Amino acid sequence: MPTDINPQEFAKAWRTVSEYLLQAILNISTTDPAAGVPLPPATPAEGDDATQPSCQEVAQTPKASSEPKDTRYATCPIRQSDNTYVFKHLKDEKKENSIFKIIRYTDGSCEITVCDLCAEARQTLKDTRAETMPSAVGTIIGDITADSKIVNIRPGKGLFDGRLVRIIEPLEVEFK
Repeated sequence: MPTDINPQEFAKAWRTVSEYLLQAILNISTTDPAAGVPLPPATPAEGDDATQPSCQEVAQTPKASSEPKDTRYATCPIRQSDNTYVFKHLKDEKKENSIFKIIRYTDGSCEITVCDLCAEARQTLKDTRAETMPSAVGTIIGDITADSKIVNIRPGKGLFDGRLVRIIEPLEVEFK
């Protein structure tokens, strides 16, 4: 039975679940001193429009003192055994098949967006949407067409880990 899912509610729920899982995996969650068990991430009260960023968001957001270090480009993320995704084989220059733009900051964090795609790259993204943009990498809103405008609504977040970029927060892009 089909169900209509509100994309904003789904994105919020996905963020909460992924933050909790990431905290559990990285073992950086706060623990209840009495019980010694991890506490779930704080959620705002109903009707509270002013949401506070979670500890994970604060830790992963580039700081004001962090300056852009360089820009790299990638075509497709690679799934890891723990169901996370990484970018390998980063290019210094944008190629015709480049889909993702990755800005690395001096603190090791990075911002991931979708490039302004040429016709071939758009077709590749459209044909391989499930492999190129799984939910852990990002969300695509709208139909990918040759004349649609690309709007990066929310950049993804990542961390440089040696010669690869580990995706820690998915991006959101709209094709208008």
